[in-house]
Amino acid sequence: MRRRIFGSMYLLVLITVLLSSLLISGLMYHKFFNLMKQEIKNEAGYIGVATEMEGIGYLTAVKNTVNFNRITLIAGDGTVLFDNTAPADKLGNHGDRPEVKVALEQGFGEATRLSDTLGSQTFYYALRLTDGTVLRIAN
Repeated sequence: MRRRIFGSMYLLVLITVLLSSLLISGLMYHKFFNLMKQEIKNEAGYIGVATEMEGIGYLTAVKNTVNFNRITLIAGDGTVLFDNTAPADKLGNHGDRPEVKVALEQGFGEATRLSDTLGSQTFYYALRLTDGTVLRIAN
């Protein structure tokens, strides 16, 4: 009888610990993801201002600096003008990307999806600049 009670208690404690771990992991992932999204939006704002002031030369100058985010400059027709992870001329038209479409219409857009170029789940934030180009930051 005693063994059965301890076995039941052990199982109950194990289930409680597993459920608590899953809940805490989910909450931490959600918090981290939201923090990362805000940092990308801030970075897009900073890079957008610098790009408007200095032009595409600014992006070329910072291309070789340590940056963990992907930076893409897209023309109003979807042509990739600059990308810090792949040659721009090798990338297809980005005008059909959801975040780019929304940014061209509303000024900014965001999306989370699997990146064809990077091969991983990626968050994209696109910001329309005053000249009609779209700056997109991805992580």
